[in-house]
Amino acid sequence: MGSKICMMHIVSVLLILSIQLNLGEAARNHSTRWRYKRDNNGKHNGSSGRISCPPGMGPDGASNNDTAVILLVDVTKAYENVWKLQINLLMEIVNYLQGAKIGVVTISCPSEIIFTLGHYTGNEIRSKILEPHPRSTTRKGTALAFNIAAQHLYYTGTSDRRVIVLSGGESPDCVQHRSGPSEFDIANMWRGDDISALVLYFATNQSSLEYMKKLASDPDDVIVVDTTDSVDDSTTPSLCIDCNSNTETKSILFIMDESGTVAQKGVRQAKEFVLKVLSKITNVKAGAVVISCPSVKGLDIKLHTAVEMRRWVKMLKASSSSTLTATYDAYKIADDMLNADDSKRKVVVVLSDGESSNCAGGERTGKIYRDPDPWEFGIAEKWRKNGVLIIYIEVASVRTYTNSIKEIVGQKENQIVRIKDLNDLTEEVVQKVIQKICCGFKL
Repeated sequence: MGSKICMMHIVSVLLILSIQLNLGEAARNHSTRWRYKRDNNGKHNGSSGRISCPPGMGPDGASNNDTAVILLVDVTKAYENVWKLQINLLMEIVNYLQGAKIGVVTISCPSEIIFTLGHYTGNEIRSKILEPHPRSTTRKGTALAFNIAAQHLYYTGTSDRRVIVLSGGESPDCVQHRSGPSEFDIANMWRGDDISALVLYFATNQSSLEYMKKLASDPDDVIVVDTTDSVDDSTTPSLCIDCNSNTETKSILFIMDESGTVAQKGVRQAKEFVLKVLSKITNVKAGAVVISCPSVKGLDIKLHTAVEMRRWVKMLKASSSSTLTATYDAYKIADDMLNADDSKRKVVVVLSDGESSNCAGGERTGKIYRDPDPWEFGIAEKWRKNGVLIIYIEVASVRTYTNSIKEIVGQKENQIVRIKDLNDLTEEVVQKVIQKICCGFKL
């Protein structure tokens, strides 16, 4: 049967990232399997076992106009309960496939092409596919959708042609719009013509699994998306951003812990970390909040010159004595800053051990902030729902507050980077953080 993986990992599988995000073995096998080129007999090439990413789709994000990808998206009413997951995943795929030609065909009654092969952003596709909102029918014309996709793929002029199907399965019953070859005939034709087909099966049960296997390049190229544990996940996904774009407005807010438990050593590394992250991203605003007792705004969110950034990071210092933190205050300051920022894409990078507030003072003089409620969790939840990407660097030799950190990032393990102290902010960690922020980051 096809591999079954949870939604939290499915993005990593589909985007074919080289970085390992705590995937299970079955998921990891899937994330590499689709990368093999097939020979004319439909067999996997690469007997040496080396994995190569298709042009324009590798972890280096290289632009390559010789790749064309058609996405067939089930927009029938029967699967509207997983529609948010489906559209979020669709946006992730499109944003990652920089340089490739993308086309989108809806599986409906009738099926139709809503994006001919070209270059689009995830947001462009999202705005089109959500209007006028096609989910009014339970009937689906899968055969027609496959025929439409085939017509466009065969005339695209690219040598690397691929199909990704996002569907809830079940045989088509849109008979009035059925003509030409069946979806199985088209799938067989693709296998013979070196067109790879990956199937994402959004299923509440697996009654259509055998049907879906017949649509993929290989039965093992069907991924069953486990939707049972993800329907209540954050309604807006944490999407990667185009870090090389000069037009998309974006900002990064650093929340940096200067308490004695975190910043006793490695402050120089923390300074370099901030500068290195910002140096990888074009046209980005930067801001900072310092967790201390009391917490303070370190840097307004705006476009800063390199000189301004270096001047600020030189001011960062180790807090050699106080281990107290006003964590809630730091998040509240950060929230006010983000609310005032008009950037389209926003990222928060936290460097801390995860301890909640234990610094008395401020509006609630004499009251420990974390009693009775660590309110920073509510602020972080609001950020996630508003599409803010949170990357958490857990700085701790003993992981005392890991559960709190998981709550901040919405239980998304792949958005946590763990180091023992700030001295561990190596180039490798910089690469990992940028990989999580940027679509198609060049390693």
